[in-house]
Amino acid sequence: MALVIAIQKESYAPVLLRRKARRMRSESGRNDILAPAEELGSDKKVAPVSWGQISRDYIGRPFHMLCTELPLMYATLWTSFCYSIIFIFFEAYPETFIGTYGFNAGEAGLTFLAIGVGIALSAPIVGWFNKRSLAARVAAGGKSVPESRLPQVALSAPLFAIGFFWFGWTARSSIHWIVPTLAGLPIGVSLMLAFNSLATYASECYHIYTASALAAMAFSRCAFAVFVPLFGRQMFEDMGTAWASSLLAFISIAAIPVPFIFLKHGKAIRLRSKMCIDA
Repeated sequence: MALVIAIQKESYAPVLLRRKARRMRSESGRNDILAPAEELGSDKKVAPVSWGQISRDYIGRPFHMLCTELPLMYATLWTSFCYSIIFIFFEAYPETFIGTYGFNAGEAGLTFLAIGVGIALSAPIVGWFNKRSLAARVAAGGKSVPESRLPQVALSAPLFAIGFFWFGWTARSSIHWIVPTLAGLPIGVSLMLAFNSLATYASECYHIYTASALAAMAFSRCAFAVFVPLFGRQMFEDMGTAWASSLLAFISIAAIPVPFIFLKHGKAIRLRSKMCIDA
């Protein structure tokens, strides 16, 4: 991250405009050349940005958006759920494969490879969806079409449900361990589809507010990741692998209609959002 910060050129439009305005003021000696975010103070000089303004823009805005922006609420809740799955399985896999199949800790850890393989297998699927999104952008005259990212999400929810039911109801001593292990394949594909599409969806919805939108999503994911380990193992111990996994599957099934709602009404929802319009 430090290397990226050191070598990556600034690309944020408001910052570039402020730099350009500062350079033009320096060259011309005029103080009335202002970037859109700047204003003159009572001394006829550019007013410095206050710490209060910085706090509102860079700390308060992500939380404000998270509470008021429907597209961001959906993207945040679904990516947070997906992120939680990873941490739930950190508890569920050892509980299942050590308790049911007698694996040691190292062997139980290897079962996570199936999720990794699923993530790798998602690459051509993601590429195909991205081509469709690019085609939608070209058809719109070069303007972003955020809803073109949502078919990936529409696929991720049923894949999650399949993976959870598969894992939950095949993880028993009478069934070979490879069967529940392979349930990680659709789960891995689903994770990648959700993360890839919803981060891009939020970026295309909010443009100059992308950093705030992604900060809100990251905060929520991390909050979910903190609390999930507190009950993940207990959930699988008390409910059993089958019904604990089924609960996750039912949540996934309940989420299936949501991307279709945003596919149909997403543009209208964005037009009612001041931040999407300003973006």
